[in-house]
Amino acid sequence: MDHDAIVAWPKEHLAYVEWFTVSEHPGQYHNMYSVTNAIIQNNNIVPGDIVPLSTIRQSCHLIPHLGRNVSWPSSWKSTNVLDLCNTFLLNNWSSKFAYQTLW
Repeated sequence: MDHDAIVAWPKEHLAYVEWFTVSEHPGQYHNMYSVTNAIIQNNNIVPGDIVPLSTIRQSCHLIPHLGRNVSWPSSWKSTNVLDLCNTFLLNNWSSKFAYQTLW
């Protein structure tokens, strides 16, 4: 095994983060920002990074969003909805801390 590679290994826990695009303005009726998958169009890859876990300050609650008067597909489950839905509402009402930091 390469000794230089072992020395370069991170000394802390890491997390894989997929990046989303956030709307500039919140929705008129619910005051929540919408987020969409930030897919790189040429090769259909979702951009992501490996970041130190210590840099993550909070989780967020995403609500799948299809628009008005559209029902959710029955194929959407908690295990696959992040992969199947392209647009979410960023729930800034989930806690006082989320409201203060996301709004």
